[in-house]
Amino acid sequence: MRRRTLYRNGHVYVPTRGFPTAMLVDDTRVLWVGGEADADGQVDEAHRVVDLHGCLVTTPFVDPIHFVAESAEWRSLTQLTGARSLTEALDRLAAAARTSQGPVTGFGYDEGRWPEQRPPTPEELARAVEGRPAVILRADKGACVCSPAFTAGAAQVGVDTRSLADMTRRPGLGALLTGVVAQRTPAQQQAILDGALSAAAAHGIGCLHDHISSPRLLDGFTTTRPQLPGPIVQRYLRHVCRPDEDPAVLLREHDLHGFMLQVDGPVNSHQAALHETYIDLPGQVGPDPMPAETIAEHLVAASLAGIRTSLVAMGDRAADAMIDGMRTAVRTVGLDRFRSLRHRTMTLALADPRVLGTLIDLGVVVVRVPQVDSRWGGPEGDFTRALGTVRAREMMRFGSLGVDGLLTALASTSPWLDLDPWQTLRSARWHRFEEERVSVGEAFRAHTVGGWHASGHDTRGYLGVGLPADFVVWEVPPGELGEGPHSQLETPGLPRLRPEAPTPRALLTVVGGRTIHESEGALP
Repeated sequence: MRRRTLYRNGHVYVPTRGFPTAMLVDDTRVLWVGGEADADGQVDEAHRVVDLHGCLVTTPFVDPIHFVAESAEWRSLTQLTGARSLTEALDRLAAAARTSQGPVTGFGYDEGRWPEQRPPTPEELARAVEGRPAVILRADKGACVCSPAFTAGAAQVGVDTRSLADMTRRPGLGALLTGVVAQRTPAQQQAILDGALSAAAAHGIGCLHDHISSPRLLDGFTTTRPQLPGPIVQRYLRHVCRPDEDPAVLLREHDLHGFMLQVDGPVNSHQAALHETYIDLPGQVGPDPMPAETIAEHLVAASLAGIRTSLVAMGDRAADAMIDGMRTAVRTVGLDRFRSLRHRTMTLALADPRVLGTLIDLGVVVVRVPQVDSRWGGPEGDFTRALGTVRAREMMRFGSLGVDGLLTALASTSPWLDLDPWQTLRSARWHRFEEERVSVGEAFRAHTVGGWHASGHDTRGYLGVGLPADFVVWEVPPGELGEGPHSQLETPGLPRLRPEAPTPRALLTVVGGRTIHESEGALP
């Protein structure tokens, strides 16, 4: 028999139903939503009644671009930021080695702030961790130090260790991650991944799309474990399909949902493919993007097999290659089939009418990352230093590009930006340029309904009778729940997300009637 729970005396966010205060659910679906006056009539239907004490109830968030392995590593790093000397940094690493298993990893050292004016040597690092494999990454990610044991282990799995030892070259983060993962046991790595998924659930994320940078990160562990409570995980592997392979076989072998194409790289590391030179690197326009012919070839193979692709094309030259590849692929695949697959892209070239129009025509979901503006925008930000004021502002456009027909979802790109979905919404609400701001409600819809649409689910992202029991109970800071429009960008029933206020805290996250996160003692 399915158990029924009545949640009452709260604020249930259902935009089409006014301001409900109560909700009845069973183990799979929402059974009733209504006001407090009618909640008494549902008590006899419930096995359990939960007093929400004014908490907010919403549908869960979806994070359509998330790097689970990298997020897991970030959570497990020994933080060296703020270490006042080489000795203090080594002491922190030694303490981490005494309380952990597997490789010791650290981030954030800055030898320029230390009296020694140098990083540790590989031998000093090895002594601090008693011979364990260890690697530490400088705060600007421009250099690393590896212990001899780590270097030897990384070399055994094909990592180019010369690049890791050369302090004048930026280390490849993918190579570092491969080296770290290869030197853990499957159980150690699985525990770290499970911790990252638990963190997502604790932020009210009910579904995430794990973007996997290397097939090596698939060995021996998984982010889809139905026997454990956690978000729904759709896995996208970085892979280019060729005409002579069957992409469906690869999906079945690795429990994948789709593929990722990295057309170019980030702007702030000068890896985005641009038409005009970087301001801070005169004459440099970034590496060449993936050719349009390769993109088209992949999209034809994947689309004919019914498989979705997530494309990352940050620079304008990369975006041109991407849309040329898409249009070429559509001539073979057919427009209806192409649109039905809900391919998606993350690009910063939406101000180009040709790019924007093509994405709308082809039904491509555009994944936006509002925290790019709050983290790297502005006069002193990385984008302005790299591109100049005018081009940086064009790449940061947000609200002014919300045109009819554009399918939009919001993402964190964790760990590169904050995992907290409310922080993503706040960045959209308080964009540094007023004309680019969007309402909390509009951003919320993109981060929930838009994300579920990108996931292939059209009946999720809402709280309604007969729909899946997907919901989050939030503790909202006092005075933050919008009960009336203080401004046109606030949405009644949702948090105001003022810059100085803490973001809401998830007390309970439920997906399909299954509890995936619960703060101990928060709800009786």
